[in-house]
Amino acid sequence: MSKKSPPCDIPALLRSYLSTGSLSAYDELVTCIYRDIQKHIFYTLRRFDTVTLDEYLRDEAADLCHDFFMDKFDDVIRKYNPDKGSFRTWVFRCVSNYVIDSLRKRSMAGKEEPLQVDEEEWKSYYVLKEIAEEALHNPHHEREQSELLEVILRYVEVLPEYYRRTVRLKLEGLTDDEVAKELKLPVGTIKSHYSRAKQILRDRLKGDGYL
Repeated sequence: MSKKSPPCDIPALLRSYLSTGSLSAYDELVTCIYRDIQKHIFYTLRRFDTVTLDEYLRDEAADLCHDFFMDKFDDVIRKYNPDKGSFRTWVFRCVSNYVIDSLRKRSMAGKEEPLQVDEEEWKSYYVLKEIAEEALHNPHHEREQSELLEVILRYVEVLPEYYRRTVRLKLEGLTDDEVAKELKLPVGTIKSHYSRAKQILRDRLKGDGYL
């Protein structure tokens, strides 16, 4: 029975690449996270496109993943600030933005734009829609959509820390598995925290008259 490969030492690989330009360190970094990035792209596409068959979205995810590493990965490495979180979270955030840019360009080429929100709202829309779907889709709702999204983001900031960390990572586009890996918690715990956080946010929105 073959032994598992040792986990990647991403901080050491980053130091090696940035200090010496080591191509082997760069290649190992790519190998460490390539599959996770491709999976993340697929789930991001699926959130915004519920019509296209998975097999076609997987092909698109594979193409976007290749393009991201060819066009952006070196720049993403050089702009990473360890004081602001883990490298993996930073990469996922950059990838989400890359996918969103791709969807924007595709919509400008003549396809329907899936979300009528601004850039920052787009990034968080999937999670926010889960929290306040009835209000976001009610054309007669007295609140402006952008105001409601802003309110929800403010409410997130006063959640208990263990809920807030989970919701923040979900807002960045991470899946439950990715959040669990980032926070070093079981996936079941992440799902429980996320479910409870959504209920707290809904209750507060209702109490304040937004739902």
